[in-house]
Amino acid sequence: MNLFRVAGVAAAVLGMSALAVSTEPMFIGYLDSDMAKVSHVDLAKYTHINIAFGIPDADGSITLPADIPLATTVKAIQDKKVKALLSVGGWTGSKDFSDIVKDTAKSKKFIASMVDVVKTAGLDGIDIDWEYPGKVGNKCNVVDAANDSDNYLVFLGKLKDAFTANFGAGKKLITMAVAVTPFMANDKPMTDVSAFAEHVDFANIMLYDINGVWNDVTGPNAPLDSPADKGGISFKSGIDAWIDAKWPANQLTAGVAFYGRTMVAKGDMSKDPKNQYQPQTKVVTKGDEDDAPWEDKCAGTTSLSGVWKWNKLRKQHVLTAPDTAGAGWTRYWDDVSQTPWLFNTANSNFISYDDPKSLEIKAAYAAQKGLAGMMVWSMKMDSDNELLDAIHTWPGKTTCDNPPCDDTQLIDSSSSEPSTDDSTPTDTSPADDDDDDDGNDGNDDELPDQEPLGDGTCSENGKFTCVDSGNSSEFHVCNFNSKVSMKCAPGTKCYTLGPSIVCAVTDPQT
Repeated sequence: MNLFRVAGVAAAVLGMSALAVSTEPMFIGYLDSDMAKVSHVDLAKYTHINIAFGIPDADGSITLPADIPLATTVKAIQDKKVKALLSVGGWTGSKDFSDIVKDTAKSKKFIASMVDVVKTAGLDGIDIDWEYPGKVGNKCNVVDAANDSDNYLVFLGKLKDAFTANFGAGKKLITMAVAVTPFMANDKPMTDVSAFAEHVDFANIMLYDINGVWNDVTGPNAPLDSPADKGGISFKSGIDAWIDAKWPANQLTAGVAFYGRTMVAKGDMSKDPKNQYQPQTKVVTKGDEDDAPWEDKCAGTTSLSGVWKWNKLRKQHVLTAPDTAGAGWTRYWDDVSQTPWLFNTANSNFISYDDPKSLEIKAAYAAQKGLAGMMVWSMKMDSDNELLDAIHTWPGKTTCDNPPCDDTQLIDSSSSEPSTDDSTPTDTSPADDDDDDDGNDGNDDELPDQEPLGDGTCSENGKFTCVDSGNSSEFHVCNFNSKVSMKCAPGTKCYTLGPSIVCAVTDPQT
């Protein structure tokens, strides 16, 4: 029997706003290694998996990933009823994009190469990860600030035409990974990117790597919100920027990182625990046990990354539980960025990362903005699906992996009450139960105004109610005294059953 839970932190973020939510969000994962390294991941919890990366060569051909056998990987993904795409580009693979899309012969070959690999590997589509049109990403990337974005738009139109001609209209996907700000033209973000959206199925916004060792102060890798005096770039601002630039919200997914970044503070950050923006040395220190000097041939440098994957934070006992720091570390929670951070007084290491709590908050916000779902970099970094399960708390999502449900879906009102979580520093000692944090950043007035559902109000928080028992799949949940509309899985209807409700094919009482 499948239990449906409205996550407490998700409800807190939604606050008093009524929300009509999608029942089937997308969950896109990037696979940047062979399948053996994701054996601990439930692939079926993703809807799309992007195999990373095919590298565009200067002449428009594509070099496939050497360590991922494409055909067998595609089959393994599709056997889980998940769509498999090849992602082309990436941080070090975007060097020649600018030259390719501006050249007729090269772009023609590039498109032909994509069509060919989709055919030969049986892919469901192509994901393009150009980092970044009109803007310097990796130092080796060719950049044409005035023309990259215009050339990219023309190229995408030709790619879509080629896919339609070879596979049929809408039969194969074209998706893209995009920066936290819209495409650049003459060093400014474009204010209207709607034409791009007409050529692709959806775009995945990379809403992370906001702060790092490159800054003068420490700061969150992926803040939900960011103060204006700290740059103002955040999960919220990125989503708003793309929607404001006329990209349809339902063709966007919100990207999250399953890793954190280490910075070395100049002082003892524990003396100012409410402030995670403190001076740093800008020295790159070792991250998790996998971190080792890597060569950036483009920049001609060799350096550590300082990256801590979530599964290593757990395995190496930096976190003994998702919300509990291990020996030597202290966990803090930032109410503005809505993210946790860790500090070690012995070595002054600061780690910013996302955990289940912060990801539930982000999923709720993305749903509230009308996005299509969530994107993950990268799948292999999870631990026992802890982070993947957190984004699956997406409000209104059915609990069936492959709907319609083949079992009765119990809607358990008792599990939906908002939870509390200690927002004060945590270490190996017991948490302070006097400090409650409901996950709300105090900015409910920033959420879009929405019309209430029905009479708009309700008095019993956490109470589920069928709209028309036995005749409709729709039900309401009372969320902070405001009705939120949800639906049962396709093929089922909502039935009142005592104090609870169930979603079932037939009346469970007969």
